[in-house]
Amino acid sequence: MKGLLLVSGNDAATAIAEHIAGSEADFAILMNAKARELGLDHTRFRNPHGLTEPDHYASAYDLAQLTRYALQNPAFAALVCRGEDRACGTAADGSPIEKPLFNTNRLLFSYQWADGVKTGTTSAAGPCLVASATRNGQQLVAMVLDGGDRWGDTARLFDYGFRNYALRNAAPAGRLIHLAPVRGGRKNVVGLAPASDLHLVIPRRDLGRIRSAIAVRPDLRAPLAAGIPVGTLTVYRGDDILGSVPLVTRESVPRGALWQRIMEFMRGG
Repeated sequence: MKGLLLVSGNDAATAIAEHIAGSEADFAILMNAKARELGLDHTRFRNPHGLTEPDHYASAYDLAQLTRYALQNPAFAALVCRGEDRACGTAADGSPIEKPLFNTNRLLFSYQWADGVKTGTTSAAGPCLVASATRNGQQLVAMVLDGGDRWGDTARLFDYGFRNYALRNAAPAGRLIHLAPVRGGRKNVVGLAPASDLHLVIPRRDLGRIRSAIAVRPDLRAPLAAGIPVGTLTVYRGDDILGSVPLVTRESVPRGALWQRIMEFMRGG
């Protein structure tokens, strides 16, 4: 993996493919199956290393989606951000061998927030770079294909992204954001919270246009267990939906005592 991801070893790609699938062609079949699983509609692999071959292609958008997926793997993310490493082995006479490896991604040395990912160059594709950078907890990915200045172009793309877009947690998981009425319980309300964080990337110019709306089932009745989805929080930018997250009960609400239910009934509940 070091030989593949740091120094762009095509021999490493072939070795990995043959080890996993038996041949480059069979490994490409696995690659295409994974591409379909990830919804990469404009990608087709014919080999594991990316050397020029008919009907072997990927779009910039698909590469961005693939990069986003790959960076969720901690081992992958930890490897592609290394500027250098060592490959260790054993010679025929049993003596140890160490070979220094230097990452071909120069952006790691020239852009202070860069933390990946991979270079690629062929005569047909030109100089390419799939890159990532993280600043103040916000990670961006950028694709430059057939770039005349892939290092400078990528840095300018990142500067543009960090300057113009903000990462916001619009609904922190577990935080009380609403009290919903409950019938027939020991309490007449239950706290609701987002089931998970709702991270959104928002143009900074639109931060003042962000609003949220809450929809909750109108028929909540005890007993209620904690963690039950009973509604939805939706975040809008103007009239456009940016995202939504289920709302769940933060605590349980046991059935009320008989006298409580009688009183509720008499009040028309």
